Amino acid sequence: MTDLYPLHLEAFHTELGAKFAPFAGYRMPIQYPLGVKGEHLHTRDAVGLFDVSHMGQFTVSGPSATDALERLVPAALHEMQPGQIRYSQLTLDNGGILDDLMLTRWDTDLWGLVVNGACKHADMAHLRAHLPESITMTYQNQHNLIAVQGPKARAMLTRLIPEAASLLFMRALHCQYAGIDLVLSCCG
Repeated sequence: MTDLYPLHLEAFHTELGAKFAPFAGYRMPIQYPLGVKGEHLHTRDAVGLFDVSHMGQFTVSGPSATDALERLVPAALHEMQPGQIRYSQLTLDNGGILDDLMLTRWDTDLWGLVVNGACKHADMAHLRAHLPESITMTYQNQHNLIAVQGPKARAMLTRLIPEAASLLFMRALHCQYAGIDLVLSCCG
């Protein structure tokens, strides 16, 4: 596994006793001492933390970025409000689907996109080939992406980040934790 990229939080996962396996070019933590069944049950009963930083994260911005993106996904993006998230698909010229993705509208023509880790390079090439030159796409490969799931996820996050208490489903917001800027979203 020497040719694989480590996740930014690999030391944290190692400290917790994670076993690693290759996935999408990364050394992914796939199991902890509790075991797969124990982890599953704990997440179903309480809360689980998942490092999904291998996924592709992009910002897309520029004049008419919304129009350009709307040509590539079968979703009504113009009707979305800032902070709203929409699930959609990245389509091919023949109408087929290249990948699924989440789009977050931040401003009139500023978007955040999250795509699957195994497809992110193909998605990036597709976006670059189909977005006009006036549109800027930035690959956010230095950002971590953490999913917190389970029935106690909101309560746990609210103790750390008070804004989590009122965050609606399929919404996102910019906030801080311990002086670190982050995006908090509710879409799982």
